Amino acid sequence: MSLTPAPAPGQRPAGRRRAAAGSVTFVAAAIFAGALAGCTPSTNYVGSAQHGLYFEVPNTWRTFTSVTLKRLQLVNEQEFQTAAAEEQTYPVYISLSSPVSGGRFSNLAGAYPWALAEVHALGVADQQTLSLDGLEDQLFPVDEEVGNESELFPARLISEGALRGTVIGYQIDTPTGSLAFEQAAVMNSATTKAWVLSVGCAPACFRANRHIFDHIVSTFTVTGQKG
Repeated sequence: MSLTPAPAPGQRPAGRRRAAAGSVTFVAAAIFAGALAGCTPSTNYVGSAQHGLYFEVPNTWRTFTSVTLKRLQLVNEQEFQTAAAEEQTYPVYISLSSPVSGGRFSNLAGAYPWALAEVHALGVADQQTLSLDGLEDQLFPVDEEVGNESELFPARLISEGALRGTVIGYQIDTPTGSLAFEQAAVMNSATTKAWVLSVGCAPACFRANRHIFDHIVSTFTVTGQKG
C-alpha cells in the first residue's frame, strides 16, 4: 500500500502512470466506470483523483457500472442522501472490478475474484468515536460475526502522515455462502474521511487468486491527505 502526497497536475500518482479520474456528480455516490491508463501491459489503474484513491487490477478485469452495483445492493442513492442529510457516514465513491461481465457477477461470496473500493465521508458521531477496530467494519461487520469468522492472518497497522489504519483478512459466513477477504482501510487524522479497499471471493477462489489479491492491495494508493 502506498500513502503519498497528491501529484501536481499532469503528474502520475505515486510515480506510476497518470490515472484519469471519474467525476462525482452527486453527493450520495460516484461510480468510476471504465479502465484507466495501464501501469504495465498486464494491469489497469482504477481510481479517483477527486477522492485521492488508486489501485491496480489485471487488464482482463472489468470495472462495473452503477447498474451492477445497484443490483448487488452496494449502491442505494436514497439511503446515502438520507445519511448525508442526517450527518451520518455514507460513501462518496464506490468502484467494483472483477474478471467477469456485470450480468454474471451476482455474489461477493461467489467463485469470481473481485476488488471493491469505497471512500466514506464520516458522520459527526463517527468523527467522535471511530477507532481502528471500527474502521475494520466499514465493508463487512467482522465484529458482528463472532463465532462465525476466522482470521486469515494477523492484523497489520498502517501509519503514515495523517493516515492511520489496518490491513485485515477474514473468512466469514454470509447469507450467500462463505466469504474470504482481505481489506486495507485508512482514515485521516481529522476523522472526516475513510478509504477502504477490499478483495475477496469464496474461500477456494481466494486461495487460488491470492497472488493477484496481494498485488492489488500492495498498489492501493491514497494521495494528498494532510489532515
